[in-house]
Amino acid sequence: MDKFQRWDLPELGESGTGHSGPMTPGEMEKLQQQAYQEGFERGRQDGLDAGRQALADQARQLEQLLCALTRPFEELDEQVEEELLGLVFTIVRQLAGNEIRENPEQILSIVHKTVAMLPSASRHLQLYLHPDDVQLVHDILPAADSTTPWHVIEDVSVGRGGCRVSTETSQVDATLETRLDNIVNSLVGGDDDKDAQQ
Repeated sequence: MDKFQRWDLPELGESGTGHSGPMTPGEMEKLQQQAYQEGFERGRQDGLDAGRQALADQARQLEQLLCALTRPFEELDEQVEEELLGLVFTIVRQLAGNEIRENPEQILSIVHKTVAMLPSASRHLQLYLHPDDVQLVHDILPAADSTTPWHVIEDVSVGRGGCRVSTETSQVDATLETRLDNIVNSLVGGDDDKDAQQ
């Protein structure tokens, strides 16, 4: 029994610090400081965890907000594109009108190209032009009579610088709007082809 020593319960006044009796003010302060530090560390860690969670929630909300904000910009891009195309159409119409006024021969070139699109055996051509362009054509070409194979008709629905030609079997629309639409469609279609190749 030399190797074993008997252990007795401490008396009620002992602090567990190895001596008996009431705690000294320094020991109480040390114990209080230790409890405060443990509570502070636990609170700090809980606060950090709560802060990280709040930050993750705010980041998620910000991402959702940014995604929602990009949708109107996509719609705005489409609207701006449409407005730019409208502006281009307006500018081209103005330029074409000025070009026709300054070089009336241009309308004859347009008419010639349009008539050339028709089958060669076409007869009884009806040429629809804007009233101002009709006057230019009459000033340059002799007036149509019963022997000419064509007849010029004023049509306010045809814009300046354009024409429509029709026969009994065919019709060619060479209005400025149609030609611009074809140009824009070829440009837009060309961009799609380039995107598909990349």
